[in-house]
Amino acid sequence: MAVRVCPNCAKPLPAGAWYCAQCNYVLAVSDLSAPKPAPDVRCPHCGASNRPHTYFCARCGKSFSEPAEIRRAKHTNCLVISIVAMTLMTVGLCVCVGLVYTLAWDDLIAGLDDPNDAPAATLAPGATPGTGIKVGQIAPDFSLRDSAGNTIRLFGLRGRPVIVNFWASWCGPCRNEMPDLNALYKDNAGARNLYVLAVNTGDSNRSAAETFIRDKGLAFTVVWDEGSRVGKQYRVNAIPMTYFIDRTGVIRAISTGSLSRSAMDERARLIYP
Repeated sequence: MAVRVCPNCAKPLPAGAWYCAQCNYVLAVSDLSAPKPAPDVRCPHCGASNRPHTYFCARCGKSFSEPAEIRRAKHTNCLVISIVAMTLMTVGLCVCVGLVYTLAWDDLIAGLDDPNDAPAATLAPGATPGTGIKVGQIAPDFSLRDSAGNTIRLFGLRGRPVIVNFWASWCGPCRNEMPDLNALYKDNAGARNLYVLAVNTGDSNRSAAETFIRDKGLAFTVVWDEGSRVGKQYRVNAIPMTYFIDRTGVIRAISTGSLSRSAMDERARLIYP
C-alpha cells in the first residue's frame, strides 16, 4: 500500500491527515486526492538515497536500523502468526488425540466380549475349554433349590442341552418371554432332551413369582437365587439374561434382553445334539 507523504518535506503523513506536523504545511485538495509514493530512504552514514523500505546502503555498504514503528509492526505480526500457528497445532493435536481415544475405546469395547455377539471359541483337537462365562467356556457350576426344596446342580445336568434363564417377577421383559420359553421347553424336552433352568434372582417377592409361575403354567424348573449369589457369579447386570449350554457344559450363546420364539430357536439349535 502506498504511503502518503507531505509534498513539502516528504515526511510520512497519518491516514486522513490534511496538515503536516513536521513543517506546518497545509495540504491542498489535490494533495489529498491520491497517496504519494514513499520517499527514498537516506543512509545516515553517507547521506546517499536508497530505495524505500531499504535498510542497507548501496553506496557505502553499511546497514542501518529500520524505524521503531516498523520493528513493532513486524514483531506484532510475528506474534500474531505464532499465536495462530500454536492454536492450529493445539487444535490438530486435540483432534488426533480424540481420534486415537475413540479408536482405542472402540477396541476396548470390542474386547470386552459382548455376550450377544461373542463367537464360539476355537480349540485345538483334544483341548479342554476353561471354566468361565464367555461363549466357548464351560459354564461355572452352581447349586440352588427349587420350590419343592430339591437341590438342582448345573453339573448334574451334563449330557443334556441346558438353557439357564435369569429372571425376576418384577421384570416386564422377563414376564413377556416366559410363554415362549415355556413353549420351547415343551416342544423339545422329549425329542431333544432339553432342560430349561429358570434362575429367579434379585426378587424380593417370592410369593408374587410363585403366583406368576402357576398362572402361566410354567413346566420347566425354577430355582431361587436368594441374595443373587449365582447372578453375581454370572455377572448378571441386566435381566432377562439367558445362557445356552450344550451337553458338554460349554456355553454356545448368551443373550441379554427378551427373546422372541424364533430367536430362542436359533440359539437353541447351537446346543442340540
